[in-house]
Amino acid sequence: MSKDREEQQRELRQRAEVIYSRSAPSAPLLPPSEARALAHNLSVHQIELEIQNEELRQAHQQVEQVRDGFARLYHHAPVGYLALNASGIIQQCNQTFAALIAHAGSELTGQPFSHLIPGPDHEVFLGRFKAFFKSPEGKILNVTLQRRDGGTFPAQLTGRVETGGLFPHQQPSAEPCLLVIVADISVQRRLEDERQQAHQRTYSILESIRDAFFSLDHQLAVTYFNSAAESALGRQREDVLDRPFFEAFPEMRGSAFDTQFSRALQEQAPLTFETHFAIAPYANWYEVRVHPFPRGISVFFNIVTERKCAELEKARLENLLQQAQKMESVGRLAGGVAHDFNNMLQAILGNVSLALEDTPADSPLRNCLHEIGHCAQRSADLTRQLLAFARRQIISPKVLDLNETVAGLLKMLERLIGEDIRLIWLPASNLAPVKVDPVQLHQILTNLCVNARDAIGGIGRITIATGNAVFNETYAASDPTFVPGEYVCLTVKDTGRGMDPETMAHIFEPFFTTKGIGEGTGLGLATVYGAVKQNFGFIQVQSKPTHGTTFKICLPRHGAPNPAAQTEPVAAPPRGRGETVLLVEDSQAILASTRKNLERLGYTVLGANSPAEAISLGGRHAAQLRLLITDVVMPEQNGRELAAYFQSLHPQLKCLFMSGYPANVIAHHGVLDEGRHFIQKPFTTSELAHKVRAILDQSD
Repeated sequence: MSKDREEQQRELRQRAEVIYSRSAPSAPLLPPSEARALAHNLSVHQIELEIQNEELRQAHQQVEQVRDGFARLYHHAPVGYLALNASGIIQQCNQTFAALIAHAGSELTGQPFSHLIPGPDHEVFLGRFKAFFKSPEGKILNVTLQRRDGGTFPAQLTGRVETGGLFPHQQPSAEPCLLVIVADISVQRRLEDERQQAHQRTYSILESIRDAFFSLDHQLAVTYFNSAAESALGRQREDVLDRPFFEAFPEMRGSAFDTQFSRALQEQAPLTFETHFAIAPYANWYEVRVHPFPRGISVFFNIVTERKCAELEKARLENLLQQAQKMESVGRLAGGVAHDFNNMLQAILGNVSLALEDTPADSPLRNCLHEIGHCAQRSADLTRQLLAFARRQIISPKVLDLNETVAGLLKMLERLIGEDIRLIWLPASNLAPVKVDPVQLHQILTNLCVNARDAIGGIGRITIATGNAVFNETYAASDPTFVPGEYVCLTVKDTGRGMDPETMAHIFEPFFTTKGIGEGTGLGLATVYGAVKQNFGFIQVQSKPTHGTTFKICLPRHGAPNPAAQTEPVAAPPRGRGETVLLVEDSQAILASTRKNLERLGYTVLGANSPAEAISLGGRHAAQLRLLITDVVMPEQNGRELAAYFQSLHPQLKCLFMSGYPANVIAHHGVLDEGRHFIQKPFTTSELAHKVRAILDQSD
């Protein structure tokens, strides 16, 4: 007996003696000493046995609980369990397995397991079954199992040979058995099939696309290479698969692809870039898209073909069209604002002129009135620039030799740009003539040279050059504002700080300026843009930060010069001789001030606030009428229609049109018709006096 057991017996005896001493009989049958000893021993043994029996009962109960728990786990496990003997006969199985094949467990015991495997898998299992018993290592086999109703499902068998029963309480047996775990893998098989189908679809797509595509693992070995890649990159699939990429394509080492590709790898982020390299016998530009993914890297190579170039060109032309539409919308807005503003300025200037005549020469108010007049004139200059941008200013185009015209402006331009900047003049020989307003040409050159001076900001050069150019249909297609034909080009190039693309996108917009507050209005280049467009030309701009800017103005060449074109001489303000003038203006303020100024100049003025009133007055004073002065745009009838009505009755009647801007009813695209007299609002009393006197003198 072990020492632990002896100790337990000793403790039991002591406990029994205590119990016996409490319940010993008072009259023993045997001699007292023997009876007491015997009774003592018997009682102790009895108590000892009772204690041992209770402990055994409790231990047995615990074992039964463990066995029941194990049996529940066994029968209700998420996978099937079964035991097969060496002949493949089912010895026992759990309820999960029985449920999988829709059988009762008692029906399966003693049946060959192979009977549950139909079709080709039956022979496969029999062949593999013997292998299970040849080595102790576990093995896995996928088979198809058949249910009681004839249906089947894919199952995975995991088997291991053991000796003894399936449960721990069973007695070991000399005969080995195969313990098998059966799992229904229908879901896994379906997911695998779907994955394979998706893979096949992806493979079909990648094989059909026009882009070259390949994938690499994390060691940069090629794992896939589509047909387009074979054509574009000049390698056969079998020559590159499983090889390190730069070993298969040594010509890409050190190229832009190598550098950009190594950025992409470090940051593990998608990247698109362009690269160029030669694969004999070709050399191409490629657009490359790199996409890291968990198992490696995917790469798309797209040769920049004519299709790609066409797409890029389409996007560029759409951007140019949007820019042109935006400029046109801004131009319409600017023209409308300038027209309304000019009308207000006309009223201001007219009343200032009247107030000056009524104010004594020594009155301090005269200085205030003069300053009001100067401010109105400066405001008028701004509106003229807006009208130039909107292509709604009145122009008087002349046939010019561009070389002679520019040469005549050089001295003025040199004074304008200062001594630190060298002005270089490069006129072309045999330059074709152009038909353009000389005043607008002066505006163009002045604004471009001022901008160039400010961009240089110190010592530098401005080069002005001329030349002939012919633009064909192909060239014109690159910009919707171009028109094919023969042109004369005026180029202004500076060595200034240049512009970035973002700045260049806005340079022709009114009020856009990079200068500080108070240093510019932002109308200079807007004026240039409007003037060039009004003369049916176009502008090209090239610039780069720190590399200067070049403006190229292209104007249509003219067929022949017109030496008869002359500018009107400027004479002293003349007075009227009592001639009757019909003045038509829908603005009451302008009508009142202009009428008073004309009357003070010595004219008899009939004032009408509408075309209907003008027709009524004209009918009553038809014999006295010498001149019709009318606004162009009025609510009831425009000025041209009103003038046509009066001239149909009085062919000798002269007409002077006035407007904040001329609409198309008087001028096509802003160009005044030949023979028409026009005065631009706002005008001074002196300008009006000269214009009216000149027209009336022509009729005498």
